[in-house]
Amino acid sequence: MNESVVTSLWNGFSRLSYRRRAARVAELTGLDQASIDALSGHPVTADVSLAESCVENAVGYFAVPLGVAAYMLIDGRDVVVPMAVEETSIIAAASSAAKFFYPHGGVTTRTEGMMSIGQIQIPGMPSLEDSRRVVEAIAANQGLLLAYANELVSSLAARGGGARRIEGRVLLKSG
Repeated sequence: MNESVVTSLWNGFSRLSYRRRAARVAELTGLDQASIDALSGHPVTADVSLAESCVENAVGYFAVPLGVAAYMLIDGRDVVVPMAVEETSIIAAASSAAKFFYPHGGVTTRTEGMMSIGQIQIPGMPSLEDSRRVVEAIAANQGLLLAYANELVSSLAARGGGARRIEGRVLLKSG
């Protein structure tokens, strides 16, 4: 899509009424009426089993306003990006940045594999030198630590996941 077409799709979006914005999102995404009703705050069954399947230790639901970031051109496709936030300028800033980048090709993404990062903090080290010795010990024993970590999550490691790297760092307090 060229810039003028995307601008016309989103032009004045923020000034539309709540219902007109929902209708425009339905038009842009192909959502059915039931989905739009759910977005529009129509009563939705608060099924606890759904909450339990989404989060650990579910105790209920918490409503957060849902908006959409406009002008998003990602990997050559115009997309509607839903954002559940409670701060007024976040969606406006994201849309403004997207509008700026749109004529320059938008945003291109790539992945370099799936990786999660875990961290362990050891506060209260007696000295900077002690902290450095801990980092050196981690580096010297990385193979042993990785083997132990992957033994703890053997089913994950068997499927190609698991711990891949351990790195120690000394973080100095600021201020």
